[in-house]
Amino acid sequence: MPDSDRGNGSQALVAQEGGNSEGGEQAAEGDQQASGQGANAPVVVQPPASPIEADEGQGQAYTEQGEPYQLRDLIAQEDMAYWAMWMFFAALATFIITTAGTFLIWRQVTLTKEAVKDTGEATKAMLEANAISKDAAVRELRAYVCVNNILVEPLKEGSPPVYTIAFENVGLTPARNVRLQVWHKLTFGPESSAKFAKAPQNRRRHSDLFPNVESNLTSTAAEGPTNDLIEAIMASKATLVFGGVISYSDVFKKRRRTTFRAYIHRDSIGKDGTIRLAISEKGNHST
Repeated sequence: MPDSDRGNGSQALVAQEGGNSEGGEQAAEGDQQASGQGANAPVVVQPPASPIEADEGQGQAYTEQGEPYQLRDLIAQEDMAYWAMWMFFAALATFIITTAGTFLIWRQVTLTKEAVKDTGEATKAMLEANAISKDAAVRELRAYVCVNNILVEPLKEGSPPVYTIAFENVGLTPARNVRLQVWHKLTFGPESSAKFAKAPQNRRRHSDLFPNVESNLTSTAAEGPTNDLIEAIMASKATLVFGGVISYSDVFKKRRRTTFRAYIHRDSIGKDGTIRLAISEKGNHST
């Protein structure tokens, strides 16, 4: 191979290692020198480009081709800003919807509590109304046992008086397991001063007493009045006091009591001597 061709090849290789632009210019210059001077021209070997010069050359290439990339970067930034704005509005709408939903849920819970409270109050009122209705029904349908009258035969000296107590169920349902206990006491002074013993003088059991049915209890007092006591009774200075308790169960299985108290008054003695006892102001009530 001729020396000129070898020199031209070396010069071209060195120019390629130095950089694209400088290598091209050096290759063109080497060609001109080879064509003008011939084979006897000296061969000039260019040193390789430094890294700094290589970077500057590459940066220059990027700069020359950078305008399309900058435009695309600008468009991308504008797109990002555009979609960021819409993302902000979407987040704001989500916040508003979430807040509104939370408020509506809170409102629904509040209304539910109020509805439950109103329902509880309505239930309580209904139960109270039912209790009142039941109580009214019980009062209307239950048995009522009362004493109609107490009759005493004419008083005779030394003869224990015979008395008859008439009692009746004036209610609408039967009275069950009726029990009657009677006390009586001959005493001087007002009838309110008479004190009965603990044990009754007479007792009677009656299985059932149906509505509008009257039953009688006839018994004899423990002692007969003296003539002085009879005169004192006629002068309203003494009296014969009767008291008693009638207990029974109604159809609602509740135990009831009727208490009574009556006494002999001068005005209660008839022309034939029969005595219809006067009702005392105290000791008469029923449950």
